Amino acid sequence: MSSNKLSERAWRMLEAGEDLKSVQARTRLSVAVLTGMMHDVNRQKRAQSAQQPTAKGRR
Repeated sequence: MSSNKLSERAWRMLEAGEDLKSVQARTRLSVAVLTGMMHDVNRQKRAQSAQQPTAKGRR
């Protein structure tokens, strides 16, 4: 989810009558989840690249 989509969703929640603190809490949670997912993907990429043999290892 892009920051633009996150902002749109927050505005819709506010327009629907949700209180600001609730919207802020949900937005922070969404950002935390997305950040964690990005860290996991990056960790997996690093692990995969570390497992690939080097040019010397292929000989």
